[in-house]
Amino acid sequence: MNLILVNNGYQIISIPPVLRIEYINALHLAQKSKNPSDKAFFQLIAECEIEAQKDYCRMFRIDLQK
Repeated sequence: MNLILVNNGYQIISIPPVLRIEYINALHLAQKSKNPSDKAFFQLIAECEIEAQKDYCRMFRIDLQK
């Protein structure tokens, strides 16, 4: 997953332990044989990506309020 993200210009992400169950549930929903839905998975990954970008901004002291 991170290789795909990096190849498309995004940050490497990690799923925090507090979101592990949500991550597993999202994977299950996306892999169902009947009526699969990847919406929850994409939403979770997008939220983690945003947090990763915020972390980099904080690390480099980039103000996000602009």
